[in-house]
Amino acid sequence: MKALLASLALFSACSARPPTPAALPLSEGAKLSVSATLDAISCSASVSCNMRRTPSAEASALVHVNFVCRGEPDEHVSILRAPLELICDGTKTAVEPLPEPGHLWKREPFSGPLTQLTSYLGADLNPCGKDRCESRFWNLTLELSPEAFASTRCSLTTSMTALMNEKDLTSHPVIDVALDLIRDRRLVCSQHSLDKPGSGVTNRHTEDITPYTQRYAGALR
Repeated sequence: MKALLASLALFSACSARPPTPAALPLSEGAKLSVSATLDAISCSASVSCNMRRTPSAEASALVHVNFVCRGEPDEHVSILRAPLELICDGTKTAVEPLPEPGHLWKREPFSGPLTQLTSYLGADLNPCGKDRCESRFWNLTLELSPEAFASTRCSLTTSMTALMNEKDLTSHPVIDVALDLIRDRRLVCSQHSLDKPGSGVTNRHTEDITPYTQRYAGALR
Protein backbone atom coordinates (compact mmCIF):
# COMPACT_ATOMS: atom_id res chain seq x y z
CA MET A 1 0.00 0.00 0.00
CA LYS A 2 2.92 2.33 0.63
CA ALA A 3 3.64 2.37 -3.07
CA LEU A 4 0.22 3.92 -3.67
CA LEU A 5 1.09 7.00 -1.58
CA ALA A 6 2.58 9.22 -4.26
CA SER A 7 5.24 11.72 -3.18
CA LEU A 8 4.19 15.35 -2.91
CA ALA A 9 6.54 18.12 -4.05
CA LEU A 10 6.46 21.90 -4.10
CA PHE A 11 4.39 22.66 -1.02
CA SER A 12 2.82 26.05 -1.72
CA ALA A 13 1.54 28.29 1.09
CA CYS A 14 -1.92 29.80 0.84
CA SER A 15 -1.04 32.88 2.86
CA ALA A 16 -0.38 36.56 2.39
CA ARG A 17 3.15 36.45 3.85
CA PRO A 18 6.24 35.23 1.98
CA PRO A 19 6.89 31.52 2.59
CA THR A 20 9.50 30.22 5.01
CA PRO A 21 11.06 26.87 4.04
CA ALA A 22 10.44 24.06 6.52
CA ALA A 23 10.55 20.28 6.58
CA LEU A 24 7.29 18.39 6.99
CA PRO A 25 7.54 14.58 6.89
CA LEU A 26 4.16 13.09 6.03
CA SER A 27 4.45 9.38 6.64
CA GLU A 28 6.82 6.58 5.80
CA GLY A 29 6.69 6.15 2.06
CA ALA A 30 5.44 9.67 1.36
CA LYS A 31 7.98 12.47 1.09
CA LEU A 32 7.31 16.16 1.13
CA SER A 33 9.38 19.23 0.36
CA VAL A 34 7.76 22.22 1.98
CA SER A 35 7.65 25.97 1.74
CA ALA A 36 5.14 27.30 4.23
CA THR A 37 4.35 30.11 6.62
CA LEU A 38 3.84 29.35 10.28
CA ASP A 39 0.95 31.73 11.00
CA ALA A 40 -1.75 30.33 8.69
CA ILE A 41 -3.06 27.11 7.24
CA SER A 42 -0.73 25.92 4.48
CA CYS A 43 -1.93 23.33 1.99
CA SER A 44 -0.58 21.49 -1.02
CA ALA A 45 -1.71 18.82 -3.43
CA SER A 46 -0.58 16.74 -6.37
CA VAL A 47 -2.09 14.28 -8.83
CA SER A 48 -0.21 11.40 -10.44
CA CYS A 49 -1.28 8.52 -12.69
CA ASN A 50 0.18 5.20 -13.78
CA MET A 51 -1.00 2.43 -16.06
CA ARG A 52 -1.72 -1.10 -14.87
CA ARG A 53 -3.13 -4.27 -16.39
CA THR A 54 -6.10 -6.25 -15.14
CA PRO A 55 -5.84 -10.06 -14.77
CA SER A 56 -7.48 -10.29 -18.19
CA ALA A 57 -4.77 -7.97 -19.63
CA GLU A 58 -7.24 -5.12 -20.20
CA ALA A 59 -6.05 -1.54 -19.74
CA SER A 60 -6.56 0.09 -16.36
CA ALA A 61 -4.93 2.95 -14.46
CA LEU A 62 -4.41 4.28 -10.94
CA VAL A 63 -5.00 7.97 -10.21
CA HIS A 64 -3.50 9.30 -6.97
CA VAL A 65 -4.99 12.54 -5.58
CA ASN A 66 -2.84 13.72 -2.65
CA PHE A 67 -3.72 16.53 -0.24
CA VAL A 68 -1.95 17.78 2.90
CA CYS A 69 -2.36 20.80 5.20
CA ARG A 70 -0.50 22.21 8.17
CA GLY A 71 -1.80 24.65 10.76
CA GLU A 72 -0.33 27.12 13.23
CA PRO A 73 1.38 25.91 16.42
CA ASP A 74 -1.08 24.34 18.89
CA GLU A 75 -3.95 24.52 16.37
CA HIS A 76 -6.04 21.52 15.30
CA VAL A 77 -6.41 21.01 11.53
CA SER A 78 -9.41 19.51 9.73
CA ILE A 79 -9.43 18.58 6.05
CA LEU A 80 -12.59 19.06 3.99
CA ARG A 81 -13.27 17.52 0.59
CA ALA A 82 -15.85 18.13 -2.09
CA PRO A 83 -17.09 15.19 -4.19
CA LEU A 84 -14.95 13.88 -7.03
CA GLU A 85 -16.46 13.87 -10.50
CA LEU A 86 -15.35 11.70 -13.40
CA ILE A 87 -16.79 12.87 -16.73
CA CYS A 88 -16.31 10.39 -19.58
CA ASP A 89 -17.72 11.34 -22.97
CA GLY A 90 -20.26 13.59 -21.25
CA THR A 91 -21.41 11.02 -18.67
CA LYS A 92 -20.75 12.13 -15.09
CA THR A 93 -19.86 9.76 -12.24
CA ALA A 94 -19.85 11.53 -8.84
CA VAL A 95 -18.08 9.95 -5.86
CA GLU A 96 -18.18 11.33 -2.34
CA PRO A 97 -15.03 10.12 -0.53
CA LEU A 98 -15.62 9.11 3.08
CA PRO A 99 -13.10 9.96 5.83
CA GLU A 100 -12.33 6.29 6.40
CA PRO A 101 -9.10 4.42 5.60
CA GLY A 102 -8.88 1.53 3.16
CA HIS A 103 -10.97 0.33 0.23
CA LEU A 104 -14.31 2.11 0.15
CA TRP A 105 -16.52 -0.66 -1.20
CA LYS A 106 -19.19 -0.73 1.49
CA ARG A 107 -21.12 2.42 0.67
CA GLU A 108 -20.26 3.02 -2.98
CA PRO A 109 -21.45 0.55 -5.64
CA PHE A 110 -18.75 1.48 -8.14
CA SER A 111 -19.38 0.89 -11.81
CA GLY A 112 -18.70 2.45 -15.16
CA PRO A 113 -15.29 4.15 -15.43
CA LEU A 114 -14.39 3.64 -11.76
CA THR A 115 -13.45 0.24 -10.34
CA GLN A 116 -12.60 1.25 -6.78
CA LEU A 117 -11.57 4.10 -4.50
CA THR A 118 -9.01 3.77 -1.70
CA SER A 119 -8.46 6.34 1.05
CA TYR A 120 -5.31 7.05 3.09
CA LEU A 121 -5.54 9.30 6.15
CA GLY A 122 -3.03 10.48 8.73
CA ALA A 123 -2.01 13.26 11.10
CA ASP A 124 1.23 14.12 12.87
CA LEU A 125 2.88 16.83 14.96
CA ASN A 126 5.96 18.16 13.21
CA PRO A 127 8.61 20.77 14.13
CA CYS A 128 7.85 24.28 12.83
CA GLY A 129 10.45 26.69 14.12
CA LYS A 130 10.64 26.32 17.90
CA ASP A 131 7.10 24.93 18.05
CA ARG A 132 5.23 21.88 16.75
CA CYS A 133 2.47 22.10 14.20
CA GLU A 134 -0.20 19.61 13.25
CA SER A 135 -0.11 18.32 9.70
CA ARG A 136 -2.87 16.20 8.24
CA PHE A 137 -3.17 14.37 4.93
CA TRP A 138 -6.03 12.71 3.08
CA ASN A 139 -4.89 10.91 -0.07
CA LEU A 140 -7.13 9.06 -2.50
CA THR A 141 -6.36 6.45 -5.15
CA LEU A 142 -8.90 5.83 -7.89
CA GLU A 143 -8.72 2.79 -10.13
CA LEU A 144 -10.02 3.45 -13.63
CA SER A 145 -11.77 0.54 -15.28
CA PRO A 146 -11.22 -0.75 -18.83
CA GLU A 147 -14.52 0.95 -19.66
CA ALA A 148 -12.87 4.33 -19.03
CA PHE A 149 -10.37 3.54 -21.78
CA ALA A 150 -13.20 3.16 -24.25
CA SER A 151 -13.81 6.91 -23.82
CA THR A 152 -12.69 9.59 -26.22
CA ARG A 153 -12.22 11.90 -23.23
CA CYS A 154 -12.33 11.28 -19.48
CA SER A 155 -11.66 14.09 -16.97
CA LEU A 156 -11.45 14.49 -13.19
CA THR A 157 -12.60 17.44 -11.08
CA THR A 158 -12.54 17.88 -7.31
CA SER A 159 -11.71 20.46 -4.64
CA MET A 160 -10.26 20.44 -1.11
CA THR A 161 -9.87 22.90 1.78
CA ALA A 162 -9.08 22.98 5.52
CA LEU A 163 -10.05 24.50 8.88
CA MET A 164 -8.12 25.29 12.05
CA ASN A 165 -9.86 24.53 15.37
CA GLU A 166 -13.21 24.61 13.54
CA LYS A 167 -12.86 28.39 13.29
CA ASP A 168 -15.01 30.30 10.84
CA LEU A 169 -12.12 31.88 8.97
CA THR A 170 -12.80 34.77 6.63
CA SER A 171 -10.72 33.06 3.95
CA HIS A 172 -9.94 29.38 3.44
CA PRO A 173 -7.16 27.94 1.27
CA VAL A 174 -8.66 25.86 -1.54
CA ILE A 175 -6.98 23.56 -4.03
CA ASP A 176 -8.89 22.67 -7.18
CA VAL A 177 -8.21 19.74 -9.49
CA ALA A 178 -9.52 19.85 -13.07
CA LEU A 179 -7.61 17.78 -15.59
CA ASP A 180 -7.99 15.23 -18.37
CA LEU A 181 -7.16 11.64 -17.50
CA ILE A 182 -7.86 10.00 -20.86
CA ARG A 183 -7.95 11.42 -24.39
CA ASP A 184 -8.52 9.32 -27.50
CA ARG A 185 -8.51 6.16 -25.37
CA ARG A 186 -5.02 6.84 -24.01
CA LEU A 187 -3.88 7.86 -20.51
CA VAL A 188 -2.66 11.49 -20.65
CA CYS A 189 -2.45 12.12 -16.91
CA SER A 190 1.11 11.85 -15.55
CA GLN A 191 2.65 14.00 -12.77
CA HIS A 192 0.69 17.13 -11.85
CA SER A 193 2.15 19.46 -9.20
CA LEU A 194 0.42 22.41 -7.57
CA ASP A 195 0.35 25.62 -9.63
CA LYS A 196 2.62 24.33 -12.38
CA PRO A 197 1.48 25.72 -15.77
CA GLY A 198 -1.03 23.38 -17.34
CA SER A 199 -1.03 20.96 -14.39
CA GLY A 200 -4.75 21.37 -13.63
CA VAL A 201 -3.94 21.59 -9.89
CA THR A 202 -4.40 25.18 -8.70
CA ASN A 203 -4.82 27.10 -5.46
CA ARG A 204 -7.17 29.91 -4.50
CA HIS A 205 -9.08 31.23 -1.46
CA THR A 206 -12.79 31.12 -0.61
CA GLU A 207 -15.19 32.25 2.10
CA ASP A 208 -17.79 29.59 1.29
CA ILE A 209 -17.04 26.03 2.48
CA THR A 210 -20.55 24.59 2.04
CA PRO A 211 -19.56 22.46 -1.01
CA TYR A 212 -17.07 20.56 1.16
CA THR A 213 -19.28 17.86 2.57
CA GLN A 214 -16.74 15.35 3.94
CA ARG A 215 -14.44 16.17 6.88
CA TYR A 216 -11.41 14.42 8.31
CA ALA A 217 -10.61 15.63 11.82
CA GLY A 218 -9.55 12.43 13.58
CA ALA A 219 -7.08 12.13 16.43
CA LEU A 220 -3.33 12.24 15.88
CA ARG A 221 -1.62 8.95 15.25
